[in-house]
Amino acid sequence: MSADDEGNEPVAGLSAASACLVFSSSVSGSEEPAYRPVFTHQIFDGEFIPGWRPLQSAESESKDIYAKWKSDGNSRVLHSSYENITNNSAAGMLWTVCYTDGLCFALRIPTTIKIPQVAINRIEIRADIAPSCEECMVMIKTEREPATKRRKVVSFGADDGDSIEEAAPMPIEEIIRRISKALPPLSAIKVNGQDQSDLLSHGSSFEASKDVSRVYLQSPVGKDIYTYLRGIKWQGTISRHGSLELPKFVLSMADGSDEGVADFHNKVQGLARWFIESADGIDLTDTSNGRWKVVYLFRNHNSTQENGPLLEFVGYATLLAVTSPFRKPKPGTILRICQVVIRPPYHRAGHGSTILQQIHNYANSTQGCEQIVEVNVEDPAPSYQIMRNGVDYGRFVALRAGAKSQPYQSQSLQETAALQNFSYVEKYDVTEKEYYTVSDEDLWAVAEQLKITKRQSHIVLEISKLAEIERWKKQQTSTTEGTSFRREVETNYRLMIKKSLRQYRLEELGACEGGKDGQKALLGQWFEETIAQYRKILKSEQ
Repeated sequence: MSADDEGNEPVAGLSAASACLVFSSSVSGSEEPAYRPVFTHQIFDGEFIPGWRPLQSAESESKDIYAKWKSDGNSRVLHSSYENITNNSAAGMLWTVCYTDGLCFALRIPTTIKIPQVAINRIEIRADIAPSCEECMVMIKTEREPATKRRKVVSFGADDGDSIEEAAPMPIEEIIRRISKALPPLSAIKVNGQDQSDLLSHGSSFEASKDVSRVYLQSPVGKDIYTYLRGIKWQGTISRHGSLELPKFVLSMADGSDEGVADFHNKVQGLARWFIESADGIDLTDTSNGRWKVVYLFRNHNSTQENGPLLEFVGYATLLAVTSPFRKPKPGTILRICQVVIRPPYHRAGHGSTILQQIHNYANSTQGCEQIVEVNVEDPAPSYQIMRNGVDYGRFVALRAGAKSQPYQSQSLQETAALQNFSYVEKYDVTEKEYYTVSDEDLWAVAEQLKITKRQSHIVLEISKLAEIERWKKQQTSTTEGTSFRREVETNYRLMIKKSLRQYRLEELGACEGGKDGQKALLGQWFEETIAQYRKILKSEQ
């Protein structure tokens, strides 16, 4: 990305390559919306497909997305990846195709002549994924710009800016080869409605289905750990026998060494490359760095007992269990959440927090030499970190309340022996300066109770203190003395948060340009972002 794009988290449909790609799931009778990838750089360098532009409608949509996404002061109308679809010079003695008044000419151009290139080919690549995510069909549609839309002047002058050259498009065979690395096994390929199965990888060993929309899983991969009902924004309640019911979802946990698990995961994990910036393939059978487990999420399209379940793949979370005999203050197994993927049609429905909660429930159920003492997350995305903070705070509230009737509470957590006294949290009043000092002892106590990192326990306590402060402020009168107290309390809290940010983001702060004034401004920005996130979490808890 260009410099003025830095700092903004990418979104679907933003780049030139993303606008060329469409994914959908062929669920019979479903209104499940199609979606585009977020990241394409692992498949197409520079996030563009050489010589190809998106279809006109997709490019217009991408333009609208970019207008909302770009930073203030950015004068571009499209993402910088569009600039790279064509290069700007032709080097060496080569043949090129030029157009004038709708006629085509083949010309040989000397190296000293630089002729701008133009992409006159457009493409849409649609991957229709089976509900089981075990196979998919690819349909490609191509278009060429009409001659009336092309630049028409041909000149042999080196300085004449009206000369053009058609940018050579990446061959369809190469496009197929690249996208197949990040999709389930391809069962069929169609190009402009014509069957092109000859483009399938030679030696394909699986038997493709005639209709991918009918390929469901009949049972979860791994062992069922949790079943729940959850609404979907694009699909309301389901009418069945005159009654209404919410869609049903199933969570399962599989051991990477179990038969068939690695084979299934190899089919679905390629999708992560489109939605996680640094996603890479995982060999679940490799135990050199720890033991792999996977939590899978499925939607059951047949919630009755008749004919068994019809399971659609929705997402997964990979977990790496690592033994840490020298960990302080308590040795044991650390469970690291490595990759979490939820297919976009099921975003913003709370599935990520449900998966995280069930992972913690599993951690609480472990005992003996296999006891998990900490659950952490490998390089979480900003949105995932916010969700994680909310889940951890909710669990803290439930534990503090005695684990009786909180929404984040589960039987396994109720039965744990970790329900010790949290009186140290309430030791000081918000008007006392000691309230804003968090000792290592307190941090580790919370971390041990919740099986989270020391940094996460710091965040949990900061949110908890903010909740106490907000409750205290509502009880204050509007007198001069009360106003002075409020200012002092707010100042103490701000200094506490900034001290924490300085401690945990010291390297970023040190790299800040502008000296002390620049660091002060950056700390102020981080504080505003942090307090906004904390207030959002508290609002969701109400």
